[in-house]
Amino acid sequence: MNRNLFITILILTFIGLKTYAHDFEAKGIYYNIISEKKVEVTYKGESTDSYSDEYIGAIKIPSSVSYYGTKYSVVAIGERAFYDCEKLTSVKIPKSVIAIDDRAFYSCK
Repeated sequence: MNRNLFITILILTFIGLKTYAHDFEAKGIYYNIISEKKVEVTYKGESTDSYSDEYIGAIKIPSSVSYYGTKYSVVAIGERAFYDCEKLTSVKIPKSVIAIDDRAFYSCK
């Protein structure tokens, strides 16, 4: 395969890939893996503007979550995790969460 064709295919492949702010979802909550066994709560989609009100009502964040056989400790709520979730009524945060990032609840009522 010639070099130009390979580069073109590579570029088209990356253009077709959709990026997301989250690494995985479990029971309606979105997470980013931040270290080997730790995750933070985040938002759905590729940006905070991708979806609105992805979290509705009362949310209970678990202290741990499993994904593909690995158990992760939920240790943080990421930046803008609950951004613009106007229908959010409450969030129960476990003791395992030791950090709440800037604007985690930005534009919530």
